[in-house]
Amino acid sequence: MASSLDPVEAARREVRWWHIHRVHQREDDLTDTELVDAVAHLYGYVYAVPEEAARLRVAAMAISDAWVDAGAC
Repeated sequence: MASSLDPVEAARREVRWWHIHRVHQREDDLTDTELVDAVAHLYGYVYAVPEEAARLRVAAMAISDAWVDAGAC
């Protein structure tokens, strides 16, 4: 079975959410909604999962980021 996934498009979406995550971590310019949208855009394309998966992933990121910020890495 051939995949209709375009690896260039998947990579573009991956880099976009990663960039938004880093900006979101360090600046107040972006909201959780923008991060959820970027992750949902990727996950919907690559994994065909609902937006709720992106919301859960962003919640997990927040926990992980707080853990690292607290010096736990």
